[in-house]
Amino acid sequence: MSQLTICLIIFAVTIIGYCSGKLSLATFAISSLTALSLTGCLDAKTALGYFANGNVIMIAGMCIVAAGFNRTAFCMTVANKISSMSKENMTKMVMGYVLIGMILSQFVQSPVAVFGIVAPMLAASAESMGVKSSKVMFSLGVTTIVTCCTLPVGAGATIAAELNGYLESYGYLNYTVGLLDPMKARLPMLIICVLYCGFIAPRFAPDEPVIGGELKEMKKAAAKAPLNTFQEYAGIFIFFGDAIALMFARQMGLENWQVTLIGALLMVWCGVLKPKEATAAIPVSMLLLIVGALGIAGEIGHTTIDYCGPRCECGNYGCLEMYCSLLVFKKNIRTRLAKGEESCVREEYEKKGFLTQSMLKNAMEKGDSLVREEFDKMCEYLAVGIINVINQLNPEIVIIGDSLAEIGGEYMLTKIKRKIQER
Repeated sequence: MSQLTICLIIFAVTIIGYCSGKLSLATFAISSLTALSLTGCLDAKTALGYFANGNVIMIAGMCIVAAGFNRTAFCMTVANKISSMSKENMTKMVMGYVLIGMILSQFVQSPVAVFGIVAPMLAASAESMGVKSSKVMFSLGVTTIVTCCTLPVGAGATIAAELNGYLESYGYLNYTVGLLDPMKARLPMLIICVLYCGFIAPRFAPDEPVIGGELKEMKKAAAKAPLNTFQEYAGIFIFFGDAIALMFARQMGLENWQVTLIGALLMVWCGVLKPKEATAAIPVSMLLLIVGALGIAGEIGHTTIDYCGPRCECGNYGCLEMYCSLLVFKKNIRTRLAKGEESCVREEYEKKGFLTQSMLKNAMEKGDSLVREEFDKMCEYLAVGIINVINQLNPEIVIIGDSLAEIGGEYMLTKIKRKIQER
């Protein structure tokens, strides 16, 4: 039996387990991760690395920060104010928080972080109205995910530029994405989501939490003696400082997980939470579910081919896609042209100001030495990535697509086959 077949079986069993409800989702997720590792479908070091994934650490840190803010009297005061403004009407209260979550999601490019910022006050408002948090949290969670970066402000303002970069890299130059175009496409969904989550979703949400154990522990952690003046102000400043830092993390040169981790440590160092309370605030089942899901959803583009290579946006170093993609191919050629090296694409490149797929394809057909040298490098790296897949999954067939294959398909295939045979 091939490893690809084994992977598919493990995946199918995991989905069935999720749907059965016999055990927690986290149990099935970690079981599948373990099975993938033991059967050789997933490298042991890679599997272990998922426990240190940036999103996992960010969620843990944000939950601790939220638990610390929950302990402040200020949190309950704000929650009571919002409850009184909504005149004890749950629908108005939920809609208010849904709108807050939607607005913050335009500036913080992480639904989990936004949820962590708003959830403490929402939970406190629900409690002051005698409503279970399970009735309102689903609405907030869905809103932060669906509406993230919809409007052309904050992180959403960069989406048009990213899409234009993709179009240019694939040679589609007849159309340019305008600043408002992504918003026009997604705005109807934002409106539908806000209305649904504000008015309809709470009616169908469960009356009691589905996972009661951890929520009870978190409530115990929050139900302690009142904080002293220093701890009260520290909890407030750390929480809002964390929220603001998440909005400007990129400009500060920090990752989101670093911001929330710093906030979590400050909550403990300042005495807002005791170490045991901070530990109790971490949603272990949720984090294990994410770790297991990451194992199932691994990508060949993020397999490491050089441990000392450049850092990828996924947080890893030396990922395959940092060496083998059309964007990297064009970047390398532009760099060599800027150094004065000769190529048949120079004249057309200097006229247009950018490289197109057709220019590179013609250069390959003419046997241009500069373009072929860079293309050979792409083939070398891609061959290493394919060899990794063959060793892990033993697939019966490997299909190579993308624009690189269109530039020099047969040439690429010959190079890769030779490299695989050598290995």
